Amino acid sequence: MANSEQGGQSGITGPKPFVFVLMPFDPSFDDTYKFGIKGASDDVGAYAERVDEQQYSEGILDRILNQINKSDVIVADMSGKNPNVFYEVGYAHALNKLVILVTKTVDDIPFDLKHKRHIVYEGQIKRLREELARSLSWAIEESKRRAASLPLAHVDVLVDGTQIRQFGEQPVVKLEGEIGSGDITLAITFRNSMNIISEPISHIYLLTERSSVLRPKTQLKPVSNALFRTFLNDPIIPSAASATDLTNAPLNQYKLDFVVSSLPSGALEDVPLHLQIVNSDGADEVLILRLHSGRGVQSFAFHLKIKVKPSADTK
Repeated sequence: MANSEQGGQSGITGPKPFVFVLMPFDPSFDDTYKFGIKGASDDVGAYAERVDEQQYSEGILDRILNQINKSDVIVADMSGKNPNVFYEVGYAHALNKLVILVTKTVDDIPFDLKHKRHIVYEGQIKRLREELARSLSWAIEESKRRAASLPLAHVDVLVDGTQIRQFGEQPVVKLEGEIGSGDITLAITFRNSMNIISEPISHIYLLTERSSVLRPKTQLKPVSNALFRTFLNDPIIPSAASATDLTNAPLNQYKLDFVVSSLPSGALEDVPLHLQIVNSDGADEVLILRLHSGRGVQSFAFHLKIKVKPSADTK
């Protein structure tokens, strides 16, 4: 599951399911959190945590949104109608996360959330622990089922240590220094972040803009642009950082000469991507890695910025 640093239950390998808790940071909630929510999570072999228990360098809201993304299940205490908790619950629902609402009184659940799964514990922590444990057992299994049904949903992709994503803005990967001949190597890492074995990745393609100065040095034959037309009309392909829209522009597609086998939970697979910069002293463009598994296709985009200067040996 998402919190890969935690050990599993006795006799079970792999990380524990990660339950991220949203609630007011008020001493009056301490027993509810420690004995009710964390206690229920312990009872089902999960790991619960609030943001105020974590170490991080980013802003607190960025951290909360990051942890909502990574969590397997969200537990949110709506007691007191805290606006921060309401905002965070809305974000979690927008991501289609599994959210279990708990509250001391039913009046604190907004009208448009009353149909959602919720527990009214009326200040009785023992009751909360017992009912929440039952709900968590279901939610954890449902989280596993959802992850297993999505193509490559549990595979993280990193380029030179920077995680790249399927949606949203493209992270920037920068390479600078003495590159010499203009040949560079990107370290591509595939990481299984879930508690299930990953799908094998049988085909990997690199997509670049037609005007790209980058060429893979290790590849099979370039693939016809027409062959990809049926795959490009989906929301996974992002627009470039420039005005060029990669969904409409002609593309270069290269089938790369490596595959990634099934990965056990927490395992890494590192592969080198050798590129050549053609007739240029640098590059600033969006690249896409398109991955094919038995269940479907996913695309991961990143913004690559390269500054090349000759090494001492080439001067």
